[in-house]
Amino acid sequence: MRVEVLGGVERRRRWSRDDRARIVEETLAPGAKVSEIARRHGISIVKGERSVTADTALRLARFFGTSPEFWMNLQAMHDLTKARLERGRAIDRDVHPRAA
Repeated sequence: MRVEVLGGVERRRRWSRDDRARIVEETLAPGAKVSEIARRHGISIVKGERSVTADTALRLARFFGTSPEFWMNLQAMHDLTKARLERGRAIDRDVHPRAA
């Protein structure tokens, strides 16, 4: 089975089931960066300019044969990592644990 993916204005690419499985495997490798994998394979949806929405997660899950939760969890991990790097120290300094 082959699937058509729009990769830009009037650009179409056909992906086999093996292609999709290989890309998913790459994203699961230790230290993998989804944005780099997407660029390498010409997947234009990953630009770092917007978040994965529930609708997008459903579409990616259907296309790659994964679950929508996989894509939403990737987005959540990205958001948490970014927040920790950008604001983690300030939050640790300014927010104190509630006393028991």
